[in-house]
Amino acid sequence: MKKFKAAIFDMDGTLLDSMYIWRHLAPAYLERNNIAVPDDLVDEMTIMGIRRAVDFLIENFKLSITPDALLQELLDILADYYRYNAVFKPGTEAFLQALKERGIATVVFSATPQHLIKMALERQNAVDYFSHGLLSCESVGFTKNKPEAFMAVARYLNVEKEEVMVFEDAWYAASTAKAGGFPLCVMADEQEHRIGEMRELADIYIEKSWDEFPVDRWF
Repeated sequence: MKKFKAAIFDMDGTLLDSMYIWRHLAPAYLERNNIAVPDDLVDEMTIMGIRRAVDFLIENFKLSITPDALLQELLDILADYYRYNAVFKPGTEAFLQALKERGIATVVFSATPQHLIKMALERQNAVDYFSHGLLSCESVGFTKNKPEAFMAVARYLNVEKEEVMVFEDAWYAASTAKAGGFPLCVMADEQEHRIGEMRELADIYIEKSWDEFPVDRWF
């Protein structure tokens, strides 16, 4: 079997057990301001980056706050979480160490702002596991619902898409990567409910811990 030269990692829900904070950030803000939360709000906002989410909240709920002020409020909540509470999913450090020992080119590619990713990784002493650093959708210029996003990251890594495995937990991003022709590993996350579809989509599906990943087979 051909082995891969590189890895593109999502962060929240894939390496970090942190999807809860993202899925409940907007509802928590609205509830705190005595605004009713629609049943479909979380699913609708899942594919948005935080700046688009800010605009969406202001437009749809007629909030009397500037985009910059709302963005800062949400970022402050997130910063506290990433700085003090975010933790890796089981087996993450050993898995990343195994890739590092094999000389695999690794990068984080996340919809989360880069400074928050860095906070979480610094808390885990894990920044050095990523040979090519940290990228956000904002820095790449594409959201993860466009295959061009993953293409751009592959170019950044200087590899062909057949040479790099994408690691994701969310349906929208995983399906985009697969549609773009990228090999795909899915990490199960309790916030993602399309389990059957994710299993069918993935080249490899991880249930609970990165200890399940057969590193020698794929890298």
